[in-house]
Amino acid sequence: MTGNIIQAMLFGLMHGIPFGLATQNAAALFLLTLIPGLFGWYQGWLNEKQCEGSIIPSWLLHGCMNLLTAGLSL
Repeated sequence: MTGNIIQAMLFGLMHGIPFGLATQNAAALFLLTLIPGLFGWYQGWLNEKQCEGSIIPSWLLHGCMNLLTAGLSL
């Protein structure tokens, strides 16, 4: 549980800080840290509790989210 929270916080920060610095917007920094952080927590939970420790489901889910984000950005 503690490890999942730590990895989720790091995941959120790695996604939020670059966008927050680029936009100079506190709201963007907050949202772009919180949303990926929650998503990272869910992926960690999914890996450990539902998929017997496999990272494949969260790897595929992250890839789909990247494709969706890229598609919406176009």
